[in-house]
Amino acid sequence: MYFSYNSRISANLKIWTAGIKAPDVIEELDGFEKDNLSRLKVYATLHTFSDPNIFAFGDCAHCQLDAKKTPLGARAQVASQQAEFLAQSLECRLKNKPLTLFKFSDKGSIISLSQDNAI
Repeated sequence: MYFSYNSRISANLKIWTAGIKAPDVIEELDGFEKDNLSRLKVYATLHTFSDPNIFAFGDCAHCQLDAKKTPLGARAQVASQQAEFLAQSLECRLKNKPLTLFKFSDKGSIISLSQDNAI
């Protein structure tokens, strides 16, 4: 489905969500490397720095795919792609196949400017 700049989407309910930090329960976990938002530091395979058998994604994961770039943001687009990737990775893990590296594909962003406008 394609929408042009002037497209209008009718709906009874519109929801905008954003994550900015890991759930509070992550703060209580000992023995894991975390960032200043309490996200678990993970490799590009999404397993934690501290334990190759523990994986994290979305708002729970501090994932820096390239040392020269900033970590991936806590955005729904990142979490959705990581969830799909992680499901495949866990299947590989159960079959003793090597894990691949997560690659993020940025599809763009949308922000709300007011009650009736968005970009």
